[in-house]
Amino acid sequence: MFWAINHRPARLVIELEGPDGAWTPLYVARSDTYAWRRRELDQERLRGVVNQYSHLRDRRSYRAFAAFIAQKALAEHPEATRARVLMEERPSQRPEALRAGKTPPSKRRWEELYSRETP
Repeated sequence: MFWAINHRPARLVIELEGPDGAWTPLYVARSDTYAWRRRELDQERLRGVVNQYSHLRDRRSYRAFAAFIAQKALAEHPEATRARVLMEERPSQRPEALRAGKTPPSKRRWEELYSRETP
């Protein structure tokens, strides 16, 4: 499905800002907790498209996708004031680091913010 090993894989994250200004995850790729529209977003073909964004490729396409999915999230959650779409980079770990429970901090890439007024 994927054409190369990515040693700094990233996953899609969609968050909503509530009226109180707090951000809440709505969707985190492969999460059982934050699974909004999981059926569509975890679908094999769409995962293939989103995977290119973890390689930080095709920013224009990413922005179009992020705007589309943010619009859907805001439409389905009228209480939200803004949507944030980003790729969360989580570096691959060596087995001994995983066994020791060492996980480096993740990095947020290509963060895009959308309000209800954003076209």
